[in-house]
Amino acid sequence: MRNRLIQLVHVAKRELNLDEDIYRNILTELTRKSSCSKMSIKELELVLEHFKTIGFKVKKKGSTNKRIAPKSSRSVSPESGRIRAIWITMHQQGFVRDGSEQALDNYISRMLNRKTLGENISFHCQFLNGQQAYKVLEIIKNWHKRELIKWLEEKWQALRLHERFNSLSHCTALLSGKAPKQESYQNLCFIFDEATGVSKDL
Repeated sequence: MRNRLIQLVHVAKRELNLDEDIYRNILTELTRKSSCSKMSIKELELVLEHFKTIGFKVKKKGSTNKRIAPKSSRSVSPESGRIRAIWITMHQQGFVRDGSEQALDNYISRMLNRKTLGENISFHCQFLNGQQAYKVLEIIKNWHKRELIKWLEEKWQALRLHERFNSLSHCTALLSGKAPKQESYQNLCFIFDEATGVSKDL
């Protein structure tokens, strides 16, 4: 049972085209653990259910060679899974009010229509072409980064003195004592995960 769940989580990661940073961030956000090997069956089920909400479908036995239209009949940009993952993560972190697929599509439509005066075209995450998906991915990553920095700056002086942060010496902001404006997106996600646990004690 447990091995099967781990296998399905790994399949979901591959089919949703999640890169390692986003994947680990989702695991940590959901279970406070960054590896499936450390999770209980209940935690693995929680992760799998989350991946289902962002587009993963478990194939039934005996249907390996079957394809279901329309999603599988067309090429889906690898960035689409990452866009969904960031959107859901931002919702769970409190930065996005509505984490639904419809809300994400509305946001994408606003971003892609923004520079075209008078246009009101509806876009859907799973049907974005490569250029559109890349543009939206960069926009949503930058938005997420701004929200992470804003949240961390408000609590930074107290957070950096907490003993839990002694292990984060690879982060330049912690070494310099300055708020994490220059941190990479990956480091910001990692710092936030640690900080949400610490902030409960402050």
